[in-house]
Amino acid sequence: MTGPRPILRPGGSAARAWARLSASGAALIALVLLALLVLVAALAPFLSADAPLLIDSDQGRTWPLFSAMSRADLGWLGGLLAALAGYLVRRFGGRWLVASITALLIVAGTIGLALGHQPRHETRRYRLEEHDRAIIVELDRELGDDLVRGADAEVRAGLRAGRRRLAGSLEAELDLERRLDLVDDRPPEQRAWAFRALATRNELELGRLREAVYALNRHAPDQPGVDGLRRPGQAGHVLGSDRDGRDLLARLVHGARLAMTVAVGSVAAMLLLGLAVGLIAGWFGGPLDWLLERLNQVVLCLPVLFVLVAFSGYLPLVWRQSGLTVALIIGLVAWPQMARLVRAETRRLRSAGFVRAAEALGLSRRRIFLRHLLPNLVGPLLITASGAAGQVIVLEATFSFLGLGAVGAPSWGRILADSRAAALIDSAWHLALFPGLAVTGAVLAFNVLGDRLRDALDPRS
Repeated sequence: MTGPRPILRPGGSAARAWARLSASGAALIALVLLALLVLVAALAPFLSADAPLLIDSDQGRTWPLFSAMSRADLGWLGGLLAALAGYLVRRFGGRWLVASITALLIVAGTIGLALGHQPRHETRRYRLEEHDRAIIVELDRELGDDLVRGADAEVRAGLRAGRRRLAGSLEAELDLERRLDLVDDRPPEQRAWAFRALATRNELELGRLREAVYALNRHAPDQPGVDGLRRPGQAGHVLGSDRDGRDLLARLVHGARLAMTVAVGSVAAMLLLGLAVGLIAGWFGGPLDWLLERLNQVVLCLPVLFVLVAFSGYLPLVWRQSGLTVALIIGLVAWPQMARLVRAETRRLRSAGFVRAAEALGLSRRRIFLRHLLPNLVGPLLITASGAAGQVIVLEATFSFLGLGAVGAPSWGRILADSRAAALIDSAWHLALFPGLAVTGAVLAFNVLGDRLRDALDPRS
């Protein structure tokens, strides 16, 4: 029985490059940090959310978190599963074709599910409801006897005082209103059984909320809380909260999703456009090369910030709510750098002996591109893409800091802007420290990886 297959072919150039890369401690730390960022981005709803994964209700067991997942959630989760399936198939059997088919099936299924999936807007605030129902349990014990014997004035005063203690859960407020209706609409002799039914119902719902299965961090990134500004470790907030009571850890987790979405989307757009333009310009040369080079120069003159400002004024609000829109704008403006690199490498390889030999043998242009040019472009493209990803994360944080990023989405730059706008940096240091560390760590990891990749792929090393 054979063991697991190696991912890289022993003795190949990729295996040698990986051996050099893995020998660097800094490169391994950078890879671990980036892998954690990807996992956090893909699993953000399971790491920090207010809605439970599983809860009992009158209709049986329900899955509120899954029904409220957005298409972006499904897309990230499908991409992670596809990568995992490809790794397992390649590692434990099958060939790349099988792995590719498996991954494509998972991605296609996830895209189909995402296109047909209509996320349910979750209006129920489970954490606040649990807090409020616990208060109602206390009120029931304090005011139950007064309600039954007809002490209406004391009951009304106690219920109104209890309403001021509630955190804002609609379900709990409606439940409290039913108790006020008992006082106003029913005589004392008819209140006992109705009050006991309401109290039992409230205790049952409170028990269901406490027994439900939640995410690791029971805070949604966009839901204000009753706690207000809190330091790290206070009131159940691991990294603290802002002045609106929004949990900082939840906003950082979902901000990592936005940062990685913009980074991956922008780099993908740069690679596609830069590879296409650079290959055509470098291979064919002549007037076409001159024309594409002038296009590169024109696009290079466009400042990304002003282009985003111009687009933000005309794009519909629905488009501006997605990080992919920001990624596409950055990719459409920043691709000339990638195109120039591909053009220079293509011109160099165009005159190489193995390419001339392939042309002399009568190989088609498509085969020369796929078998000879693209494999030799992978190394320079990976190095450039790694550095570009770090720059894109800084750009996204800058746009969000200025209010030009994805509308309504938690962002590291937006957290920094909130801390500055509130003038709370001295008294609420955590609002500036933790998002700053997140941006710095992500950019540093991409830059270190790019430097180590350059050393590992250097044929002279």
